[in-house]
Amino acid sequence: MLRKFLYTYLFSILALISFSQESNYYIANFTPSSYGASDQNWSVTQDSLGHIFVANLNGVMFYDGEYWKMITIGKDNKECISLAKSNKEIIYAGGSGEFGYLDFTDNDSIKYKSLSSSLPEKEKEFGNVWAIHAIGEDVFFCSNERIFWYQNNTFKKSFTPTGEKFHTFFNVGNTLLVREQ
Repeated sequence: MLRKFLYTYLFSILALISFSQESNYYIANFTPSSYGASDQNWSVTQDSLGHIFVANLNGVMFYDGEYWKMITIGKDNKECISLAKSNKEIIYAGGSGEFGYLDFTDNDSIKYKSLSSSLPEKEKEFGNVWAIHAIGEDVFFCSNERIFWYQNNTFKKSFTPTGEKFHTFFNVGNTLLVREQ
């Protein structure tokens, strides 16, 4: 009986000691006031250097491990809803009626370069770019109204839905699969 009590007591003490971690050093939480932007974040990607890119209602947030920087997209500082990274380390961004990529300049600044501004006029009417899929040399900017196909940052073609609208977009085996509604 005493042995059973002693084992139970020792096991309880060991359990308390082993789970008494003071902090988790691998997780950092950020509030909107700490990064200085909206509380709505839609997409996240990371480059090979460990920089974090976050699609936010105020634009693209860039985190270098110490500081946050806001990169506005489009002429009207539109929200960013989707992000993707290509195999060439290009970060693509899409928002409301806008899409393009982030250009790293020689003086360590990052500028947004619009691809949608150079579309033919008849192609410019579309809503939110909900998804971006970079598949090999091809990049697909996906909205409900159109899918824009780019190759080496050059517009190739746009696709319109046969039904009411495009609904969801998936990259399966390096093939873009689209569900219509």
